[in-house]
Amino acid sequence: MLKRIALSAALLPLFYVFVMYAPRAWFCVLAAAAAVLCHLEFLSMYGFRSPLNRVSSLAAAVPSWLIFKYNEIPTIALVLLFTWTLWMRLFSGKGPQSALRDVSALWVGLFYTAVLPSYFIKLHAIGPQAVIYLAAVIWGADALAYFTGKFMGKRKLSPLTSPNKTVEGAAGAFVGGVIVSILMSYIFALSLSAGKAAFIGAALAAVGMVGDLVESMFKRDAGVKDSGALIPGHGGLLDKLDGMLFSAPVFYYLLIFINRG
Repeated sequence: MLKRIALSAALLPLFYVFVMYAPRAWFCVLAAAAAVLCHLEFLSMYGFRSPLNRVSSLAAAVPSWLIFKYNEIPTIALVLLFTWTLWMRLFSGKGPQSALRDVSALWVGLFYTAVLPSYFIKLHAIGPQAVIYLAAVIWGADALAYFTGKFMGKRKLSPLTSPNKTVEGAAGAFVGGVIVSILMSYIFALSLSAGKAAFIGAALAAVGMVGDLVESMFKRDAGVKDSGALIPGHGGLLDKLDGMLFSAPVFYYLLIFINRG
């Protein structure tokens, strides 16, 4: 825990400065690099470790580039990415056995670790504060969920998928998400009422927990504890971003809906 706190204390200010003040193109590069690394971790979890897979993971940067350039992902791009996964499996050196399972893992992994992170760029286009807001709410919810579950947790939330998560921890996540969301709305002087900020915080906390459980499901299916070892005390990058991957699209569309309202 001390290692995790020390690393967070060192990296979070750098993350804040980069997101808030770096050119948008640099942020796009960061998001694309995160997508590639997450995709590599996902492939590694499921045993795809050939040099071809490593090189092909560069395709995970394509959705981020498309969002940066056009603010959308054309259908043709998804078709090409799907064709790419078939090509990867066909020339992987493996026989036809378990081909459907392998292609499914490749395609799900590409959508999970490449398409979802592209929403970070959509949020950054609204304003860099939106990215900081999202990160603060998700990490705040995670922190309160951890301490609430550790000291008060009794009832298992999803014992088959993530035995350490508790109902009490989930309640802590909701409280943490609401509190941090309201604080961030005041810090950034956003035109959000306390009720809207609380709703956003609760929604992001809920979706963040789902994202966390989805990654736990994948890790249990793959038989691994962490997605990787990139971040000391935290595991892989995917372990750190799992909640944000699912909540970024939700936050983006919530902001669009609220602004239209």
